[in-house]
This record gives sequence, structure tokens and C-alpha cells, in this order.
Amino acid sequence: MEKFVLVIIDMQAYFLSALDKDTIKACRREIRFAIKNECPIIFVEYSGNGETIYALKDLINDYKKVSFIEKFDNDGSHEIAQEIRAIRSNSLKLRVCGVNVDCCVFDTVLGLRESFGKEIEIVADATNASSGKNGVMKTCRTLRRHGMRIVRRKYYEMGQFDIN
Repeated sequence: MEKFVLVIIDMQAYFLSALDKDTIKACRREIRFAIKNECPIIFVEYSGNGETIYALKDLINDYKKVSFIEKFDNDGSHEIAQEIRAIRSNSLKLRVCGVNVDCCVFDTVLGLRESFGKEIEIVADATNASSGKNGVMKTCRTLRRHGMRIVRRKYYEMGQFDIN
């Protein structure tokens, strides 16, 4: 059984990229994977931009290891680190998905890397960018240069982890 903390960033209707059906489908797959592995799930919501979309929240109705936290700027790393300490997770890995990978996800994972020291995987096909899917790949390449592990779920299931 794989252990990690799933972090879902800014999947709120205010952000148009969060409404992309492929991104929603991939995030739903990540939520089901976390539940199957009994891993904590942290939903990060950008203050003033509404709630996480129902298409994701409907999967976690009876699941106990779920947190919703509010952040007030692009970098939510401080709030996430605080929540991980509060739930007393000793998982050594974070799996991150959501929007926008070229803004909030980017700033947050860099902040987590600097302050928290856990392995960070970004699930590329469960993210989206304000500039679209081409922006996802470009940003993921940059994040890989910063030490992040970039995975695509369909390759993850086959044991192939990195993207080109």
C-alpha cells in the first residue's frame, strides 16, 4: 500500500482551468487512489474564490481523512505544512494536483520544497494551467529542474514515472 498525502490546489469554479473535464477526471482518479490507499487528502482553497468544485467533493462524503484549508496568496505551502503537522501524517511523500500549475501550484510546491523537506510528486495530467495544457508541460519541465518528481498517472500505473 502506497502512503502519501494528496494535496489538491485551487480546484474552484472561479478558475476556468479547474472546470476542464480532463483535469476534473484526473483529479477524481487521484482522490479515489488516495482513498484506496487510506491516505490523507488536503483540499487547498484560495480565499475569496469559492469552494472546491462539487465534482471532487462528492467523492469524499464518507471519507474521514480529509481537510479543507484556506490560503490567502499564491503560495499555500505554509498552510499545507501546518495542516500536515496537525493531522500528524508521517508520510514522506506529497502528491500534488490542481490549478494553476503555472502560478499557485508552482509557488506552493517550491515553498514546500524549501520549508518542508518531503518528496513532492506533481501529477501532470491532474493539473491545468491558465495557458492550457501546453503550459502544464512547460511548467512541469521547469519544476523538474527544481527537483520535483513529475508523473503522469497513466504512466505511473505502468511503473514509468517521468515525463520528457
